[in-house]
Amino acid sequence: MVRGSAMSFMRHRFCTLCIVIATFVTPQVASAALRVAGLRCEYLTDPIGIDERRPRLFWVGEADERGARQVAYRIRVASTPEALRADRADVWDSGRVDGPDHAHVIYSGPALASGRRYVWDVRLWDERGRSALSK
Repeated sequence: MVRGSAMSFMRHRFCTLCIVIATFVTPQVASAALRVAGLRCEYLTDPIGIDERRPRLFWVGEADERGARQVAYRIRVASTPEALRADRADVWDSGRVDGPDHAHVIYSGPALASGRRYVWDVRLWDERGRSALSK
């Protein structure tokens, strides 16, 4: 009788071990979320009145998947939020820039006019080709 109980215990431990191994060895789901957060211009969120002709831009890439990394980005600057939503970067579009840069990225478009409001967004890509657009 002890032998049957021991076998049952061993089977249970073996099944538990298999589940644990499968959890850690199985590749991450391809649909893991990729996000852009923490947009800042000259260290400020939604600043008004920046006294800088070539402001520095910052953002943070976030992913549900461990080890994901940014491999490229694209910055768009527009005169209105509606222009950005309509995919019209009427001030500047960096185009796709390969690289991991996400801090101190210098605005390289035409000179920004004093007293005007500008909006911007950034799209980033990871090593799997997935992309995310800031909100």
